[in-house]
Amino acid sequence: MGIKDLNTYLKKEGIDCFFTIGLEHFCEQRFGIDGLNWIFTYLSSAYRRVFEKNKDPLDLVCQDQLFNEMIKEFLIFNNKLMNYKITPVWIWDGIAKNSKVATQKSRRNTRKLLMEQRDQLREELLKQSVLERDMALVEKYKRLVLNSAFFHRKNIDKLKEFGEKLGLPTIYADDEAENLASS
Repeated sequence: MGIKDLNTYLKKEGIDCFFTIGLEHFCEQRFGIDGLNWIFTYLSSAYRRVFEKNKDPLDLVCQDQLFNEMIKEFLIFNNKLMNYKITPVWIWDGIAKNSKVATQKSRRNTRKLLMEQRDQLREELLKQSVLERDMALVEKYKRLVLNSAFFHRKNIDKLKEFGEKLGLPTIYADDEAENLASS
């Protein structure tokens, strides 16, 4: 879940804790990776690539194509770590405890409103001739689409299964993966 604006606070306070360490310094180590955090980190760029391949910006993003893009990202990510002899350990969320339920509900509601705006604007644009569409509205629609990237739960489960079939170490946390990974 993270701490909101932590980096901003640390920089403002002048706490010198930002630096880069090459992966070669982690040779023979294990990295615990919060699976859902990883998905949402890579989802927007994969979603953008699939969306931009559409001939018409009003075409829906194909979840199968998105899954294939995420598989590519997953393979590249794991391969990069393993090339440095780092073992990726994938940790997936269990059932959220009460402390996160409110946050999850708030995020779902925000995403739902964004998706409703997107869908409403799409319907409005579909009623218009392609040649008569207001480009400002089309651009607004594109922003809404890219800000409401969605990856089906079944595809998340398929990604987990794919990692397991590859033989990647996989752990299912009782609670949040983030807690288990940091411990």
